[in-house]
Amino acid sequence: MATLVSVIVPVHNGERFLPDALDAISGQTHRPIELVVVDDGSTDGSGALAEEFVARAGRGVVHRRSQGGVAAARNQGVALASGPMIAFCDQDDVWHPEKLARQLRYLDAHADVGVVRVRQEPFFDGVDVAPPWLLPDHVHGDLGGVLPCSGLFRREVFELVGVFDETMPGADDTDWLLRARHRGVGIALLPEILMQRRIHSGNLTNDAALLREGFFRAIRERVQEHRETA
Repeated sequence: MATLVSVIVPVHNGERFLPDALDAISGQTHRPIELVVVDDGSTDGSGALAEEFVARAGRGVVHRRSQGGVAAARNQGVALASGPMIAFCDQDDVWHPEKLARQLRYLDAHADVGVVRVRQEPFFDGVDVAPPWLLPDHVHGDLGGVLPCSGLFRREVFELVGVFDETMPGADDTDWLLRARHRGVGIALLPEILMQRRIHSGNLTNDAALLREGFFRAIRERVQEHRETA
């Protein structure tokens, strides 16, 4: 029997982008997929759109909650998910049809790896030039680098590492990845570009000060943790 993958989609006022993300998830070559949409206090039609999509798909859940931030929405999604494999798709990203299938094949072949990420290709929506935070990756040169939540995660890694830190807006995914490495979780990267990242004026990463503060806090805490356990 094929492995069930739970795909968690946190959304906040993403009505304009959400159909592209959900269509790309629905168009994955891998089956079965459980769609878990967490509507994080949207005031637009995001929740209704997601509910209509899930009703047509016949498998999944839409959970509406008061706004608590993307980390809280991801954590809610992990709690609701039932699959042994978990993936995250932001409301404004678009996946290649083979993304999950290729990631799952890799994890099936590498029992020592808990998370396998993919490379991304940014595309611009309503902006003419790349924002200053969109920097090239030092290894591959990809703009925006490799997103922590581009990964396919074995469920058990959350039991080992814990969930996302809701007090680190903008850096919760980076913090999680650092904690995972500290705890010895195997983390791999596929060389293919298997997702597109939409760059627009509403990206959370446009708040450079928030990102910088969260990133350096995550680094400080992981350094302190390393010292305490060394």
